[in-house]
Amino acid sequence: ADTNAVTLTMTSQSSVNAAFTTFAASSVTSASAATLALTSLNTFSQAVASSLGANAAETRTLTLQSNFVNAIVDATTTGLGAIVDADIGKASASVQALQVRQQLGIQSLSIANQQPSVLLGLFR
Repeated sequence: ADTNAVTLTMTSQSSVNAAFTTFAASSVTSASAATLALTSLNTFSQAVASSLGANAAETRTLTLQSNFVNAIVDATTTGLGAIVDADIGKASASVQALQVRQQLGIQSLSIANQQPSVLLGLFR
């Protein structure tokens, strides 16, 4: 099933159908029939306007929900990006600290390796 599908229904669809049926069934043969036809047409027009208003309200609601979801997605993406950046910064600092330790270790070994040769030089 498509979870993204949205079903819209006209809230006054029965009013529109009833008004149209009344208008279509009337035959204009006298002034009173013309008045009845005009009244039916007005009722039909009002029912259509009401349905259009309901559809516009539903469209606005869907637009607001879509904007809200997009804002949440943007905030989540930004938040996750900040977390990843912080982790990368922490890892970078850790790597630099390890490199400094390695260089200090190499220098210590170099100094320690020179000591025996200095002592041997004294005995020569």
